Amino acid sequence: MIDAFEPFRKLWETVNSFNESSLRWVNDMCVKNIKANEVVQKVDGWHRDCFFLQKRLAEKSPEAVSIINHIKEDIEKFQLYIPLIQALSNEALKTTHWEELSEIAKLEEPLNADTVTVKTLIDMGINHYIE
Repeated sequence: MIDAFEPFRKLWETVNSFNESSLRWVNDMCVKNIKANEVVQKVDGWHRDCFFLQKRLAEKSPEAVSIINHIKEDIEKFQLYIPLIQALSNEALKTTHWEELSEIAKLEEPLNADTVTVKTLIDMGINHYIE
C-alpha cells in the first residue's frame, strides 16, 4: 500500500517544493543573493521528476497527470527566467554593470543591486536585455 502511494507523495512534494522555492526566488530574494547553480539543479530535478511521475501515474490517475502537466508548464515558464538569474546573480557584477544595464534599459533611476528582485526585473522588462 505504501508503494502505491509513493508517486502521489512525490508529486505533492515536487509541486510544493517548486511553488515555495520559485515564489521565494522571484518575489522575496534579492537577485544577487540567489545561487543560480542551486536554482538550475533544483529546476532540472523537478522537471525530471515530472516525467518520471507522468509515466508512473498515467494509468493510475488521470487527475494526477493533469496536475503533472500543469506543474510542468509552470516549471517551463520559470525556466525562461534562469538566464536572467544566472546573469544577474553573478558575484562578479559591479555597480558599473548595474548602471550600464539601467542605461541600456532606459530606466529613469539606476537599479539597486542590493534590493532588486527577479519580479522587479521582469516587470521592468530587463529580461529582454539578457542574452
